[in-house]
Amino acid sequence: MKALLVKMDLKNYDAVRLYVYAYTMGMTHDIRQALNKKARETAQKLPLSFQNIGILVDGSASMYGDETQAMRPIAAACATRDMLMAASSFSTVRYAGGVEFEDGLVEVEGDTTLANGVIDLLEKGVDAIFILTDGYENAPAGRVGEVI
Repeated sequence: MKALLVKMDLKNYDAVRLYVYAYTMGMTHDIRQALNKKARETAQKLPLSFQNIGILVDGSASMYGDETQAMRPIAAACATRDMLMAASSFSTVRYAGGVEFEDGLVEVEGDTTLANGVIDLLEKGVDAIFILTDGYENAPAGRVGEVI
């Protein structure tokens, strides 16, 4: 029996679905290019732009999601991160837990330590901070709400 190959049309997928796909099947050059294009197009539609922003991405283990929506929280955060970066002149990105790979994917692991990331971004002198998280903060060394 011959295998049927179907070419995926990247234009038919939103950025979150492309990230979920990349987490499942691996990031390719074509997917990365499509994600960059989608981020630029979405940023151009925003009614405002930014000069110097800080982006704090929750890369903790809870961003994996659950069995029915595996990798969806981190995929949504990565897609939003890309769009915010495209909408700003300069951006500083920090991760609370997790490790970013060169291809833009984030290995989700560890605790949610948002407070330290906010302090670091404030010290960088950014004009605004965007926090991309699933809302579950489990690191007792300074809750982000108290720091803010």
